[in-house]
Amino acid sequence: MRIRVKDAATEDPLKRLDRQVNDCLDAGVIPVIAYQADELKSGPSDKNLRQAEAWWRTVAAHFQSTSYRLSFDLIIEVTDALNQQPRRLNEIYERLASAVRETNPERILMISPRLHDPGADRGGDPLCRKRRHPLL
Repeated sequence: MRIRVKDAATEDPLKRLDRQVNDCLDAGVIPVIAYQADELKSGPSDKNLRQAEAWWRTVAAHFQSTSYRLSFDLIIEVTDALNQQPRRLNEIYERLASAVRETNPERILMISPRLHDPGADRGGDPLCRKRRHPLL
């Protein structure tokens, strides 16, 4: 279950996240903490990147002893504008992943693809039409 988060990584939001993550794990559901990162997506400045790194450092350290069934989605749905800056996007992902890896070297991380083929969703790709299931 993807748990979308846009709040600061402070005590109260982390307590709520603890409850959601533990409820998922207790119910046999795999939780994914997914960071909204609106400021970073709309303005990929160094300042916003440092803020996102700090957010992930805090969250990762908080959950470092949690079951590895918990995973992290570094940025939810990167904007088209940011997708047009692949070098910057790669730098952002590298720095966010490195921040998490400081305390969670084996945690599963999810990174959105830069490009998405809308034809695959509708079976528009000839290769996908020949298969029962589209390639993802």
